[in-house]
Amino acid sequence: MPFFLFFYDIALNRVISYEVLGRSSIAGLHSPAEMFQTASRFSMEAELSRLFRREGMRAARQLPVRTTIYL
Repeated sequence: MPFFLFFYDIALNRVISYEVLGRSSIAGLHSPAEMFQTASRFSMEAELSRLFRREGMRAARQLPVRTTIYL
């Protein structure tokens, strides 16, 4: 499940960018490290990486237009 970490510029008094992060609610797969370790057992690291990017961009549709997004 993607969620966003935002970067706030105090001088500008506004959010300047977002980083898309992937986390899971499945026991034993909470962190990206755990997810990639499990994916590596099945040689599916690239697929997991693509899934993170695709779902991150899908979720980013809710952000303001012209927002800087880090994946």
